[in-house]
Amino acid sequence: VRFNGRTFVTFDERNAPGLGDRFIRSLAAAPDGSLWVGTMSGLARYNRGKFESFRRQAESRIDIYDLCVGTDGSVWFSSDRGLRRLQNGVLRNYTTADGLPSDGITGVAAAPNGSVWIATTNGLVSFESGRFTIYSKWDDAQSEPLNAVSIGQNGNVWIGAKNGSVGLWAHGKITTWWKGHGDRIESLREDIDGTLWIAFEKLGIGRMRGHKLELLTRSNGLPSDAPDWIFEDRERNLWVGWADAGLSMFRDARFTSFG
Repeated sequence: VRFNGRTFVTFDERNAPGLGDRFIRSLAAAPDGSLWVGTMSGLARYNRGKFESFRRQAESRIDIYDLCVGTDGSVWFSSDRGLRRLQNGVLRNYTTADGLPSDGITGVAAAPNGSVWIATTNGLVSFESGRFTIYSKWDDAQSEPLNAVSIGQNGNVWIGAKNGSVGLWAHGKITTWWKGHGDRIESLREDIDGTLWIAFEKLGIGRMRGHKLELLTRSNGLPSDAPDWIFEDRERNLWVGWADAGLSMFRDARFTSFG
């Protein structure tokens, strides 16, 4: 669905056959203005008003969990069968045979310095200068299975675990920022003000400043307790996709009330 500020336009297999699938998992904008689409049956691209499917090869017809576009224009996407990279029309598949700690890839994120960060079921991985670096320790213990990764300010990397814990990678090590209580983290984003927003599977939205977590739920007027994705646009609006309640947009109020 595309929103231009006034109206929503829906694309599906009827009016956009190049899309190939109506079950959309992830989106990523490329430096050239095109939009990459991760679906449950492969990869597609929206460019200059048209959709194009990238399902020509059998290994590309997979359920894509997450995707990102690197600074060099290469497209990275994750699945339960390894990590894929599409670069200059050539598809490459990375697995444990290439140095990954697991073939279960749950998230990918591109950093401004050109590195790519990968969340796996066996720890955090970075890809830089053609090689993988594995960070399998979290607080000097074996890492929990990860479910989300996001690039923060100052080059820090945020990770969300399946047990609900939030980790921060900085200076080559992962430390616990907030200890979870079993509710899986679906997505997390640090906004331009340095606030960390967390989508908990069934717990609601977490808003974290420093180490203090504020939980926003139905009792605060939200439409659901099951957020699935969080995104901040360039106008600093916060968009939340819900597993069972559509789409919401949050923004600062025009006025502040006193008393």
